[in-house]
Amino acid sequence: MTICLSIASHQLSQVINDRLQKNFFDFVNGYRLKEVQTRLLAPEAEKLTILAVAFDSGFSSKSSFNTIFKMELPRFGGHPDTWVRRMFIPLSSSPGARHSPAPRGPVREALDQETSSGNGL
Repeated sequence: MTICLSIASHQLSQVINDRLQKNFFDFVNGYRLKEVQTRLLAPEAEKLTILAVAFDSGFSSKSSFNTIFKMELPRFGGHPDTWVRRMFIPLSSSPGARHSPAPRGPVREALDQETSSGNGL
């Protein structure tokens, strides 16, 4: 990233710290979290655990994923499974039933607003 911006890595880190009030690792993990959320909304995610998706998105440990999740999405009580349950509803009550995205509601609208306003998740 510093090569593209033609600045030293310590300067980039200082800008992230000063402007975003985050350290570099929290900044990068915020993008990884967005990737996790995007992947969990895909139909292919039904076959994977949340942690598997987190690892595939660049997280190196369960604790780093949980830490950034709690920091970025506190309204879900810091639990990724709560976010998933609120984003999806079962189409039928049978075990293993396919899930579909939740209908528009306060959670979905809040997610859409944060994404479109550039605040991210």
